[in-house]
Amino acid sequence: MVVYMTIEIGGTAYTDSVSVEVNKSTSTNNSSSSFTATFENTAGYHKDDFNINDSVVIKADIDDTTPNTTVFNGLVEDIKFEGQGSTKEIIVLTGRDLTARLQDIKIEPEVFNNTETSEIVTDIMDVISDITTTNVDVTETVIEHISFNHLSIFDALKQLADLSGRYFFVDVNNDLNFKQKNNIVSGYIFDNTNVTKSQFRQLDREIANNVWVYGDKILVGVRNSFTADGGSVYDLDYRPHNTNVYVAGSTTPKQGGIFNLVTGDVGSPTQYLVDFDGARAIFVSGTQAGDNIPTSGVDSINIDYERKRQIVKFGIDRVSETSYGRKDKVIVDKNIIDPSAASDRVKQELNDNGSPIIQGTLNVSNIVNIIPGQIVNINLPNSNQININYDVIEVTYKFNTKNNLSNNVVSIKVNRRILEFTDTVKQLILDVKKLQGEETFDSEGLTRLEFATGSFGFRIAEWNVKTRNVGDSFVLGHPVNGKLGSPVVGISGGQVILGSSTAGAFTKVRSGTYLDI
Repeated sequence: MVVYMTIEIGGTAYTDSVSVEVNKSTSTNNSSSSFTATFENTAGYHKDDFNINDSVVIKADIDDTTPNTTVFNGLVEDIKFEGQGSTKEIIVLTGRDLTARLQDIKIEPEVFNNTETSEIVTDIMDVISDITTTNVDVTETVIEHISFNHLSIFDALKQLADLSGRYFFVDVNNDLNFKQKNNIVSGYIFDNTNVTKSQFRQLDREIANNVWVYGDKILVGVRNSFTADGGSVYDLDYRPHNTNVYVAGSTTPKQGGIFNLVTGDVGSPTQYLVDFDGARAIFVSGTQAGDNIPTSGVDSINIDYERKRQIVKFGIDRVSETSYGRKDKVIVDKNIIDPSAASDRVKQELNDNGSPIIQGTLNVSNIVNIIPGQIVNINLPNSNQININYDVIEVTYKFNTKNNLSNNVVSIKVNRRILEFTDTVKQLILDVKKLQGEETFDSEGLTRLEFATGSFGFRIAEWNVKTRNVGDSFVLGHPVNGKLGSPVVGISGGQVILGSSTAGAFTKVRSGTYLDI
C-alpha cells in the first residue's frame, strides 16, 4: 500500500514538496493544528510563489492517486528561506488551522451567570465570522458564574471545556467542534497487525488529590453592635469598607469621615471617623467638633460595614490519596470572583488529576483519516494494553517519499498528554495576562465613539441613547449640512459653519439594561 498526498497553497497545487508534516490536535493537547512544508528553491525557483495568509489544503489517501480526504485546512503564517550558496536552497512554510483565530482574538471583559455552557461558547464565538459553530453540542452543565478579562477565546473555551467535560477543535470545514469527552467511537483497533512502533509511559508527576483554589477577595456584610459606654472609640472585628453607623435605633446613618484625613471642625457635619488599619470607629467630640459621643448605658450602636474575604475552596480525593500518597496542588487565580467557580475548579482538578497519567505514542499503517478526540481500541498485550479504549489527543502526518511508499506516515498520541516545558511557559504567560487583566473590570462605564453606516453590535450591562440637533454644524456627506457657505442654510436655518454649532441639549430617547444586539 502507498500513501498519496496533495498540497494546495493559495489555490495552486504543488507536486514538488520535499516533505510535509501535519500535526492535528484538540484542546486536550492545549494547541492548534499546524503544518510544515519544505520545498526546494534552487536558483530561486519558488522565491515569489508563496505569501503570508495563503490558504493551505492538504489531502491524503491510501492507494488513490487523487486523494479526497482533507487532513489539514489552514493558513501560511511563516515563510523561511534557507540556503548554502546557490546549490542547496529551500523554502520552509509553517502555519496553523483556523484555531489560530481563537488564539489571536481576546474577549472583552464579560460576565456570564447561570448560563448553559454551549450558549457561552456560541456567544463568545460570535466575533469570528469565518468559523461556524454547527458542531457545538448542548451540554448538561450550567455555569453559575464565569468572567473573562481580555482572555483569548482559545483559553476561554479551554476553561469551559474543562468545566463541562468537553474538548474542542476546529475541523477541516472551519467549524468549531465542542464535544463530550469519551463519547465518539472511531471503530479503529490498533494491534500488532497495524502498529509498527509503540511507546507507553505511566507516571504520577501530575497527580493532585489535595487541591486548594484561591480566588479574589470579595466584600461581605458585617454588623458589630455595642451599647454606649461613654467612650468614643469602638473596635471592630475586621477592617471596614463602606461603613454606616446607626445610634439609638435611628434608621438614618451618621455622617462619617476618614481618620487622619478628615477632622471635625466647627460647622462640620462629620460625626465619626473610620480608622481602617486599626479597625475602629471613632466618634468625634470637642470644642470645635461638638459632642457626638452616644449616651453611656443608654444608646445602642450598630455599625454596618463590609469586609474583604478571600474565596477559598478545598477538595480531597481519598481514594487517590490512599493509592498514591498525598499530592498537593495550590491554584491562585484572582479572576475567580465567585465561590461556585472556585468549587467547579476544585472538582475539575480532582477529576482530571486524581490518577497517574498514561500516554501512548503509536506509529500506525493502513489508516489515514484519524480525528483527534475520537476513541480507539488498543490491544498490545506486551505493553500491558489489553483491549483498552483511549482518546486520541494528537495525530501527526509525516509525508515524504520514503514514508509514503512504506505506508508509514501516521503516528498518534492517546489518553493523556504529559506536560512539557512548553506547557509551563504557556502557563506562565497566561498567568501574567491574568495579572494584567485583574483591574479591567473595575470601570463602571466604557465610552466608545463609532463612525459607521448601517448597524453595529455591542454587549453591555447598561446603556443610554441620546440625541442632539446638529444645528448649523458642518457634517460631511449630509444633504443639507454637508455644504459650507451661502446660500445654503443649515437645519437650524443659519449658515453652515466649519465647527460646532449644535442646537439644544442632549435628549434621552432610549435606555435599558443587559442589551445584546
